Amino acid sequence: MGVFYEDLALTPVEAFKQGGNFNLEGLAEADPDYLFVVNNYVQPVAGGVMASMKDNPIWNRLKAVKNNHVFVLDDSSVIGPMPLGKIVAIDEIMKAMSGQ
Repeated sequence: MGVFYEDLALTPVEAFKQGGNFNLEGLAEADPDYLFVVNNYVQPVAGGVMASMKDNPIWNRLKAVKNNHVFVLDDSSVIGPMPLGKIVAIDEIMKAMSGQ
């Protein structure tokens, strides 16, 4: 994840700097300004993450959700180790943040 923060000059949420797993309550406590969501390709959420969260009150209280700053990265390769996945992710993040 460091490549995204460093190359795009983004500031990671302190609680999640080291990566790893977290739950919705932990995400709510961090309350990030922006969220980039990737459906787990190993155990995907049926119907997608966004559809599964739309009626969740904790999710709907998040600053990023309220401000329409949640972006779905459709290509699951973005979370993998391959350079092409990183390039795709950086491109998608830049488009999302510039409103394209």
